[in-house]
Order: sequence, then structure tokens, then C-alpha cells
Amino acid sequence: MRLLLTTLDCGCIKTDLALKYLYNVIADAPIDIDFREFDESISDQSIYNDIILGKYNIIYFHNNVMNKERLGFIADN
Repeated sequence: MRLLLTTLDCGCIKTDLALKYLYNVIADAPIDIDFREFDESISDQSIYNDIILGKYNIIYFHNNVMNKERLGFIADN
């Protein structure tokens, strides 16, 4: 099983800390866990393609007010 923890970098330190904390809490779980933080300058299609190529079973999008709509658009595709 593969898990992806991901978000868009929006310069918010709370997002970085939340994902890193979550990653550290579940790092010893018997699954393959990847942590990806995409830069805002990367296109939605490139982000979507990277996620699809990873063949993840579970994808966790960490969002906030600044990236909520964009992550929702990527997740809907």
C-alpha cells in the first residue's frame, strides 16, 4: 500500500509543520509513505501527472484557505 502526503507550498509554516508531524507519527507504519510539497509555480496538470505516476492507494491533500480551491480542482480530476 502506498500513501502520499502532499500540499502546495504557499509560504505557510503551519502547513509544513502539520505534514511533517503527520509523517513522523505514521513513519513506522507498514506502508510506503511519500511526502511531496509542490511549488505554486508548477501547473495543475504536472502535479496531477506526478501523483498518477506514483500509483498511490491513498492521497492526503493538506489544504488551507490559500490553496483550497486549487487542490480541490486537482483532486477532482
